[in-house]
Amino acid sequence: MMGLTFHFLVAVSVSLRKIIFILFGIIVIQFIILALLPWPDHIDYHESDRCNYYFYTDKNIKNAPRIFDSYYFSYDAPKDGLKERSSIIFLGGDIKLIKIYLEKLGYYVSDLGVVENNEREEYWFRTGGGDMFTLWYNSDDSTVILTKVSS
Repeated sequence: MMGLTFHFLVAVSVSLRKIIFILFGIIVIQFIILALLPWPDHIDYHESDRCNYYFYTDKNIKNAPRIFDSYYFSYDAPKDGLKERSSIIFLGGDIKLIKIYLEKLGYYVSDLGVVENNEREEYWFRTGGGDMFTLWYNSDDSTVILTKVSS
């Protein structure tokens, strides 16, 4: 009886090693595939595009209040001296909710950018530097774009 228990434990141990080896191989293959996939310079996507939403959306953009039912996301990779950008684009909604959200994150309006043709752009910074946000809106068509620019 003792010998039977020992052989059973050895068999379980060997099969457990095989399972771990196979799982490790699958993980390595997935990382290789991800490394070989082209990284887009720019991509527009919706929250329902789970992979794009997970990989490209900054956490502060993910947590931004949804001020309108119609919205999508945008990502721009860093290149040619430009920094990484993650945006949420609303096709309407109350911009005050976005401003309250940015203030709760510890940001403040530093500068109003170009104001023309009913378009406005605000630059939001945090004391001590780091990342910044731009908040662009157009009062003609109610478009609101919140962008996080990574430092």
